[in-house]
Amino acid sequence: MPADSEVPSALVVFDWDDTILPTAALVAAKRIAPAPGHPGEAATSGARACGLLNDWDFDSYLEACGVAALQALQKAKQFGRASLSD
Repeated sequence: MPADSEVPSALVVFDWDDTILPTAALVAAKRIAPAPGHPGEAATSGARACGLLNDWDFDSYLEACGVAALQALQKAKQFGRASLSD
């Protein structure tokens, strides 16, 4: 982490959909509805992920995704501001 006198100046922007939140996998697992205007078919990676996991494993997968997302956002903040985009 930089010292107080070293102010990080970067802006790190994360896309929400399938970067921070595994949206395609959630849609494929029928945990969420597709966004309006988006096709009901989930992306191939999301369909694969959901087809290989039972409900308990899927919940563990989501928890791991949440931990990884938090770590990525915390790391990005070391370089400046972190922001989410849709």
